[in-house]
Amino acid sequence: MKTPGIVKLAAVSATVALFFEASAGAQEEIPTTSDTVTRTVPKAPPPLFRVLAHAQSRCPFDVPVWLDPRSRAYLLPGQPGYAVGLNAAYACKREADAFGDRPARK
Repeated sequence: MKTPGIVKLAAVSATVALFFEASAGAQEEIPTTSDTVTRTVPKAPPPLFRVLAHAQSRCPFDVPVWLDPRSRAYLLPGQPGYAVGLNAAYACKREADAFGDRPARK
């Protein structure tokens, strides 16, 4: 006489066996690492500077942008609103882009 636990185990084993038999004929192509593209986003936001000279010293070969950390949007030099307001600060463009910040829609 079989116990209820053994009967359930036998039913599960039969179901698993049927699944593997059905999927044995259909082969799924698994992408290799060269096919997948991963984008790493830094965990920390870019450093912000209240003074333009400090941002320029941090990124001498980059453009200092006026970044609003709440909206994660930045303005480039020459755009209206650049260096205006208290809710934003200077940051390096490459670091802002790497964090996922975007140009403002102005």
